[in-house]
Amino acid sequence: MKRGKSNSSGMVRITVSIPKQYIELMNLLVSEKLYHSRSEIVQSALRELLMREAGPNGEAIIRLRKNVASQ
Repeated sequence: MKRGKSNSSGMVRITVSIPKQYIELMNLLVSEKLYHSRSEIVQSALRELLMREAGPNGEAIIRLRKNVASQ
């Protein structure tokens, strides 16, 4: 698996493809000062997705792995 580059703050830079309409909306949110950057928007959305899908400590992923391993 190819990995992004990490910096001293523990952040990793990756490259993703996003529809142009999403970028335009993200730029609007930044220009309206609702977020500091597009990166902050992506981080916020990803955090919400991971919390919903995996739970605060990854419990759902741990359960899924146990279920798969027991089959």
